Amino acid sequence: MKQKESVVKQNLEEPFIVQRINSNIKKKVFQLENLSREHKLRKVDHETFKKLKEKYKQEKFELETERDELIIGMKLWIQDLKMEKAELSSERKLNKGRYHSKEITEEEFQANDKDFDLRLKKNQTKIKTLDVLTK
Repeated sequence: MKQKESVVKQNLEEPFIVQRINSNIKKKVFQLENLSREHKLRKVDHETFKKLKEKYKQEKFELETERDELIIGMKLWIQDLKMEKAELSSERKLNKGRYHSKEITEEEFQANDKDFDLRLKKNQTKIKTLDVLTK
């Protein structure tokens, strides 16, 4: 019961994969430091030290590679979202022009404008979140 609770709690604290990977990298660094300390105090024999050190370094390297690939993908996603934002903004201006030229009614304009506003806010929120995660 306690194990399930701790797993759920961890997932709630770090909902994004990048955050979990960063946390795991920190754990591996801690394990490496702790292993070195224990080896210096002669609590771990040399063979075990070498094997574990290599294992932890390899796991850390794999996590860093995975994180870097995710960050590259997220940066591409940010670029796509920024292009989408520009398109939405131009569509919004086009909608405003249609209203002023009496192509659409005020009700249609208001409905479309609210829709554009909502979509722009969602888009901006995604961009901000991804910016924070890529740093």
